[in-house]
Amino acid sequence: MKVETKEQLTLQNISKELRIPSEIIVSFLNNKGTTIENLPYEKVTAEDYNLLKKEVKSLPANTPLIFISDEEIKNFKPVTKPIEFWADSPLSNLEKLIYRQLSFEKPKTERVVGMTPFNWKFCKAKFSGKFSTGQRFTLFDDTVTELLSIKPNQTLLDLADLLGFGTDLSIANEIVKDLKLNGVISGVGTPEQYSLTEKGKSDHQYRTKSKPPTTSPFELFIDYYNPANKFAKSLFNHEAKVSSKELKPAFDFSDIEKIKSLAEEQAQNIHLPKAGFFLQEANLIENSFEYFQLRYIAVITEILDTNTNNIWIFDPYKKDISRPLTQIARTSEELQKSIKDSFLTEAKASGELLESVQKDVEQIEFDKAIVSSINIDDSQKSVPESFKPFLSYDSLNTVEFELEMEKLFDTVKHQLWLIFPWVKDGAFAQRLALIRKAIRNKTMIFIAFSENEGMVRKPNDKMVGERAMEILEQLSIDHTNFFFAELSKFHEKRVFAFLDDKFKCEYSGSQNYLSFYVDKSEKGFRRENMKRIVWSDKTDEEFELRKDEFINSYLKRLNQQLQRDEAQLAVPTFKFEALVKVKKKMFYEKTKEKIESVKRYFGSDDTDIEKSLTEIQTRITIVQQKIK
Repeated sequence: MKVETKEQLTLQNISKELRIPSEIIVSFLNNKGTTIENLPYEKVTAEDYNLLKKEVKSLPANTPLIFISDEEIKNFKPVTKPIEFWADSPLSNLEKLIYRQLSFEKPKTERVVGMTPFNWKFCKAKFSGKFSTGQRFTLFDDTVTELLSIKPNQTLLDLADLLGFGTDLSIANEIVKDLKLNGVISGVGTPEQYSLTEKGKSDHQYRTKSKPPTTSPFELFIDYYNPANKFAKSLFNHEAKVSSKELKPAFDFSDIEKIKSLAEEQAQNIHLPKAGFFLQEANLIENSFEYFQLRYIAVITEILDTNTNNIWIFDPYKKDISRPLTQIARTSEELQKSIKDSFLTEAKASGELLESVQKDVEQIEFDKAIVSSINIDDSQKSVPESFKPFLSYDSLNTVEFELEMEKLFDTVKHQLWLIFPWVKDGAFAQRLALIRKAIRNKTMIFIAFSENEGMVRKPNDKMVGERAMEILEQLSIDHTNFFFAELSKFHEKRVFAFLDDKFKCEYSGSQNYLSFYVDKSEKGFRRENMKRIVWSDKTDEEFELRKDEFINSYLKRLNQQLQRDEAQLAVPTFKFEALVKVKKKMFYEKTKEKIESVKRYFGSDDTDIEKSLTEIQTRITIVQQKIK
């Protein structure tokens, strides 16, 4: 671990490292109780430096660096006056932060009535679990189980023939022996006819040979107000005060499916099917409960056009409005009653009533003016906090763009377009984990590369590596939300990111993300630059041009594939090898599904494209019928 020297712990060096203005660091430390002046070579203690690094790392993007002590959270008192009446009054750091973060979330037609602290209850329970692990299928395992799922009761000779080995049974025999040993298939009769077992059907679904179960203890965090909340462990990750009352949540501790749902997020070494971990049994360990409560702050607002109230939950540990907890609070009658009772007790004592805020004629008219002057639909389009870093102009160097793309892949919900002339094997391999994560998150991924622009030795060579092309094709076959296409010659580097169906951004510059990779710790790397561009009408025009070119290229490639297969099937003596036949079936089944996605994304605005897609669907059906 690198040890910071005293010479490095100066205000100037820390400001550069953390990319925070020195005056903000000084304000943060002064609020903490550390006296420091805003001078470049002012020394900072190792303790304060570590606290600064921890705060910067844990805060959401664009959250101001404001010191909030545990005592300030503990001693926070209910606030019963709307901020409009005392905006010029001195506010505590915690109140300033709450109002600032809330301003990004609430519509303008909601007025703050007040806020109150409250304790969120949860518990931790220990289980004894029986779970099995698994070994990933090989290509042959996958093929054999796929064949048996389509047509069971196959002999060893049948399987060898379907696998393309003819009468050579040696390899097929080894595959069958291994699958039988793992309980994936079983055989009956003479000669044996093989089919999938019940276990085999499950293993085939996850492409994993599950092993005999083992027993291990594990823990689950259970939310008192929403027992189905599988993210309780990550939400309640701050040191919590042990509750004095044992309040058992309404959770069925004998329901294995409910336990699996929580364990898939909280105990992934016990239950995570996609990684080969399968929980089979879970028994609650007697007297294992631990009860907790964690202090949060509820902000109560008044919706001006309906005269009803809304609740927002501020997480003082993560220093932001918590969307998951806000959603739970709005759906839990018990929690709403607890929050409102707490607030009303204080409100009545100070003469302010939540259900009947006294307003004079002038105030009522002012509220009406606010409602009538704001487009309600627009007011609901508050920018999600995670989107804000991507919605302003910025210039990014090589490493900054690497970091930006990592965050972008995690954030984008809708579509991500990667348009780069080259796709090289090594660099593309470095991007695979991010691409696969986005695919799993149901993001539509579009990758476009250039035709040979004269920079490749052989005229017919591609500007994409052989291994990269294999991966592109496999991803395209395996996933209905992944597409790639070769476009006419270009040398631009562009990214179009649709964060959701409303917010989007663009990147343009010199860094070829699919053929150039730099490790974030590397030094002396080639200097590149990418600009994050605020989406505009001009961007819309340029994106539409590339979108049209992409779909035309994609359809051209699909038509060529169909033409080749139709030509082969038209030859009376032609016969597909079994393995090729299976792959062709899988390819066209997936492609048919993908066409529906393509129609939604491309066909709705273009009748010619929609017509072409419908014709392709018809042709696919015909080819599928001929591949027997």
